[in-house]
Amino acid sequence: QKRGYSSLNGVVTVSSFDTSKVLDVEVLSKYCHVCSTSKGKAKPHFCKKNHEGSSGAMEVEGAKLLFARSECTRKVRYKNYLGDGDSKGFQAVVDSQPYGKDFQIEKLECVG
Repeated sequence: QKRGYSSLNGVVTVSSFDTSKVLDVEVLSKYCHVCSTSKGKAKPHFCKKNHEGSSGAMEVEGAKLLFARSECTRKVRYKNYLGDGDSKGFQAVVDSQPYGKDFQIEKLECVG
């Protein structure tokens, strides 16, 4: 496994500020063992690969997916986004307007 911007897997979570419990999770992968080890055509299987593109784009895609599905799956709207200083995920979520143009999502800065 690799870490950082060359990672084959990524995990994005939504956690409660009050309870610290994980509310939702999205796992993204650029790799499927069955697909990569099959010669030619892979047999029918549940493919683990669900992300095309750069490893750095996994955070962006995961964040957008979590916010987009929050109302129908969790019956909530997330109003805060906690990310590191160089997080592109926050701007992508804001631009996607998951709750309409009048709902403001605030960014909280993760230090450390």
